[in-house]
Amino acid sequence: MEIWNYIEILGKSKRTRLFGKEKNQAEKLFALNKLSKIGYPSIIYQLIPFLKDDSEKIRTETVQTIKILFDKLAGKKAYYESLKHCSISKSDIEYYKLKFDKNDFTFLMTICSLNSNGYVREAAVKKLSHTNNEAILPFIIFRLTDWVPNVRQVAEQGLRNFFQPKFLVGLITNLSLFNWLQKVQRTDLSGIYREVIYFLIVKNRNKIIQQFKKITDKERLILAKELSEQIQSKEEINLFINDKHFLIRLLTLNHFDKLTEGQKEKLLNDKSAKVRQSSLYCYKDNDKFQELLISYLADKSGSIRYLSRFYLKESKIDFREFYMKNLNEEKQVIGSLLGLLDIEAKDCYKYIKPYLESEKIRNVKTAFYVLSNLNPHESFNFAKTNLFTNKIGLRNLIIEYFGKNQNKEVLENARIHYQEADEEIKRSILKLYSKIGGYDVFPDLLIGTIDKIESIRNQSNLYVHKWKSEAISMFSKPNEAEKNRAIKVFHFVNEAHIKNEYFNTNLVEGLDFYIK
Repeated sequence: MEIWNYIEILGKSKRTRLFGKEKNQAEKLFALNKLSKIGYPSIIYQLIPFLKDDSEKIRTETVQTIKILFDKLAGKKAYYESLKHCSISKSDIEYYKLKFDKNDFTFLMTICSLNSNGYVREAAVKKLSHTNNEAILPFIIFRLTDWVPNVRQVAEQGLRNFFQPKFLVGLITNLSLFNWLQKVQRTDLSGIYREVIYFLIVKNRNKIIQQFKKITDKERLILAKELSEQIQSKEEINLFINDKHFLIRLLTLNHFDKLTEGQKEKLLNDKSAKVRQSSLYCYKDNDKFQELLISYLADKSGSIRYLSRFYLKESKIDFREFYMKNLNEEKQVIGSLLGLLDIEAKDCYKYIKPYLESEKIRNVKTAFYVLSNLNPHESFNFAKTNLFTNKIGLRNLIIEYFGKNQNKEVLENARIHYQEADEEIKRSILKLYSKIGGYDVFPDLLIGTIDKIESIRNQSNLYVHKWKSEAISMFSKPNEAEKNRAIKVFHFVNEAHIKNEYFNTNLVEGLDFYIK
């Protein structure tokens, strides 16, 4: 049955004949159970009348069904749109208080707080304000932006009721909600927000510091910005410097003069390029700045390398010689390789070449990337030689390279290699075919769908579908040789599919349309 059928069952009047009442109740309970499974939030308003059913079982099952549907609401904006039309009056609120237990009543008040009727919202917020359940805090905070002044005032007072140490976690958890509301509602919540911050940062600063590491990133960053306005101890500085979020570590630079040399050194070597760069800027007016920049000429970050070269351009440093010397001495390898690319040092192949054979895959990948931009000829030779390397990271990089730099010789070599390749190499060759695309690789993808290895057949199937979706945007036609090969392979593969039934349906049937 459809959803409307179950709602219709709920609306049936009670039967008075023998056993009619019990049967009617059973039908309603069954309908509610089904609605909890297949229903969606927009039908909640249709269930509200059954919260006042004479049967306690119906009332209880109704509220449980509404809870399940409520949990399906996607995002904060959906709350009001889905619940504003619920037919609820102030007298209903008193009825709910009498008929439902504390938890269910509190839940129903969250729904009432989103009602289109201002009196109902105000009454609901008043009830919520006197609970000891911090889970309802979002619904009080929502009403801080209410268009009815009385509701806003009640919400503000209600929120102040939670200014107690036992609700610290709840208040912290909802800090980001203030920012969201100010953005989407364009409402000035600065007054009450400052009250919340004062309660957290001033009155309960020590407790916040103790729990700081356990707080989620978004809320921890909000608190860190407030705490950093007035750092009060070395403990707080260390807390920020050692934080896992780079934006929080950045905040310590606002108190650069208070940092020890060890703390400054730690920030200069931070894993975040943004932190390293900002730390460098703090030395801009320092006598050590020029000397410090030299060690960052080969930083892994392009922006930091550029910054260093910019401020050292009047120095006597030959950047090309600097990077080559580093590579000879195996110092700052990644940054030095990328530095050669930055300054377009096209004649430095001999300095790059040793790192193409490095045991460290990251060095190899970086060297190949740099070489492919500076020396296309040598990079092509290297890629052709190492297309079937056991280093999967490098192999994937080479496949991406040949996807952009197609070559008939490479394609023919891949076809030959495919015949005796293991499963892993076959996957890579199929990926190469898919990257190259076009009519030339179409037969090769078809062949993959009848491979003896099931996983290869499945992967080829995906690539064939991808090729098919892209075929409609091909503005060229296959040449005679491509066409003849494709037709020949198609018939061979098609017969194999008919004979062996590799898939539930013959996936290549009709594909000859694209090569006629």
